[in-house]
Amino acid sequence: VNFLTSGGTTTTGASGSSSSINIAAGGNVPAGTKLIIVTPPSQAIVGQAIGKVELALVNAAGVVQNINGLAIEASCLRPSPCSLTGAKSVTSVNGKVTFDMLAFNQPDKGVVLQFSGPGLQSVTTPGTFDVLGLTERQ
Repeated sequence: VNFLTSGGTTTTGASGSSSSINIAAGGNVPAGTKLIIVTPPSQAIVGQAIGKVELALVNAAGVVQNINGLAIEASCLRPSPCSLTGAKSVTSVNGKVTFDMLAFNQPDKGVVLQFSGPGLQSVTTPGTFDVLGLTERQ
């Protein structure tokens, strides 16, 4: 069963099953939805992917919402600007967002990443992390 709501949001569900919310261009996320960081980055090395940074779309009770198609953007909060490269926009699948192609092209200290999406309050990485040059890596 598909339900088209205002703002281009499609809700799909069937009796007795969990529903899936597909966000079309310009669609709205359900009220109370928050973006949280599940797996933050730790340390990065210039020119190498920083590993998986995982986020989730949750309701007020912290339950992951089955939201598909919502574009989440990654950017640098500090330092600004920074040398963040790679896939900086990822689309949600089943309420989860995984950035696995983010990298930096120059060393930096005290980096804080910010993640945001339409209709959501942005979230930042907890604490800071450093981007090491190839000669600095341990």
